[in-house]
This record gives sequence, C-alpha cells and structure tokens, in this order.
Amino acid sequence: MDVRSVEQPVNPDDDDDIFLYPYLHAGMPTNWVFTDAQAKKLREYFLCGGFMVCDSFFGTQEWEGFERGIRQIFPDREIVELPDEVAIFHTALSEVSSSELPVDDPEWQHLPGGRKDALLAGDP
Repeated sequence: MDVRSVEQPVNPDDDDDIFLYPYLHAGMPTNWVFTDAQAKKLREYFLCGGFMVCDSFFGTQEWEGFERGIRQIFPDREIVELPDEVAIFHTALSEVSSSELPVDDPEWQHLPGGRKDALLAGDP
C-alpha cells in the first residue's frame, strides 16, 4: 500500500485536492466554522464516499462546536447513535465493543442517507 509517512494538511479551499484523500483525520474540531463553499465541498466529499475520523472531544463544549460544523455540512440530517451490532464494528476489530474503547462513555454516531453514511465518533 502506498501511503504518506507524514500528515498532509488538506484545505477544502484548494481546488479538488480533498478528493485525492479517501480518509481524513481531524483533531479538535471544536471551533469549526465553514464558508458555504467549504461546507458544499465537504458535503460532496462525503457523498462521494470520503471518510473522516474526528477526535479530541473532552466534553459538551467540544461536541457542540463539532456539531455546529457538521450541521453546516449536512443541515438536513440528524445525528443518531449506532448500536454495537452495526456491521462497521465487526470488521477488523470484531472482538471490541464501543464500551471497551479508551474513552469515558463513548457514543458512535452517524448521519444516515446519501450514497455513503458519514460515521461520527465522539464523546459528547
């Protein structure tokens, strides 16, 4: 597998570069504020199958900031909790339940609909 050995910052304002990366990792998305163009590009990225993991939720304030940003991207979708039985939890880590993850009271959530579901993991 050909992967980068260091992180590659990706900016939704930079042409279509975001579509070169099927996986994005965002740390501390607490203060997300997107322009309309950025939200539109991120929405298109997710609907084309792009995947993002967000981490560093330390409480309600962080979750609320993240949720505001996601609502800019998908204003017409609700965030719902995923039960442990969902197939994504039974692939590479089939023996691990969300209760075994190294965070207090984890909640796995996603935005249903579209060609692909956007999976959100957080500790609200």
